[in-house]
Amino acid sequence: MVNHFRTDFYWMQRERKALCPWVDKYPWRLADHMGFCGDHRICCHDRSRDAHGLLNYFLENSTARNPLFDLLLKAIIRAEVRLVSRFIPQRSHEERLTGNLVSEIDAAIYLVRESFRQLALERYQEPKEIDFYYYDLSRGGRVEKVTGADLGLMFVIDLPDYPMTVRSIRLQAKKLEGGSAQIDLAQFGTLGCNGNDTAYLFYDMDYRTLMSPIVVECRHMSRKAEKAGSEGHGSFTMNFEDVSEGIPLSLYVPFRLFSGEYGMLHRTVSEAYSQFRALSSRGGNQDNQSARYLGIVSLGKPISLEMNGDGGLGMAIGDDKVQF
Repeated sequence: MVNHFRTDFYWMQRERKALCPWVDKYPWRLADHMGFCGDHRICCHDRSRDAHGLLNYFLENSTARNPLFDLLLKAIIRAEVRLVSRFIPQRSHEERLTGNLVSEIDAAIYLVRESFRQLALERYQEPKEIDFYYYDLSRGGRVEKVTGADLGLMFVIDLPDYPMTVRSIRLQAKKLEGGSAQIDLAQFGTLGCNGNDTAYLFYDMDYRTLMSPIVVECRHMSRKAEKAGSEGHGSFTMNFEDVSEGIPLSLYVPFRLFSGEYGMLHRTVSEAYSQFRALSSRGGNQDNQSARYLGIVSLGKPISLEMNGDGGLGMAIGDDKVQF
């Protein structure tokens, strides 16, 4: 367990919030992600097994395919705990909660930077960096009722034993209140939910559970959307059971995105940014779209920023440059 995160992880386990409600419900799914299926110690489909003990093992040990990925995973878990313990109880709207989540991811990644360098030095005999930057694409635009609050996440992986990868996903934030959330069909259609690059991110607002933000891929919502459309409805309902079948964001990143099972693959960071900007601006002037945060995670190289003479902001990861 990362020492910086012990207090928050202990709070999560004591209060049974954040990851705990999901692990209590699906312990075999966590075991599957950890690669314990088939291991005599873990019965992946035994609903009566000790979910608390399994989660404790998960937090105390490195279970990702690369221990450097595990540090990122633990950082996102810490951000989720801080979100559900400090910000969701304030009953904020999706845009603000998304900003809070991104800020907590930024803070958590900063806290593991030195551990990441040291672990990389042991593994590769050379230091590597973990870095994070987020950019507000809204530029003061008003919140638009159809598109809602978007979060784009881009992951740049440049490590000696992993293919050079730039992968992104767009997440549509939605609050789960009173055990359900209404999904607007127009919004669902605007997102372009036909590919592998878009999902919903649900914030559990119930004080009894305060579950970690859950990612539900759009393709798992398509049947409900089609049924609602065929019946002439303008929206459809996602209840707690529907949402909990998704995956917490912290687990989703290494086990779905990094595995290549979901998300959009890009050749360069600049290409990824251009595509995300184009998708975010779909349907009109980007200033009339909602506040959108683009969070960029770099595993391997630092992120550098530079202001040009015109007051513009540029970003670079190695030789890959973006002008915002």
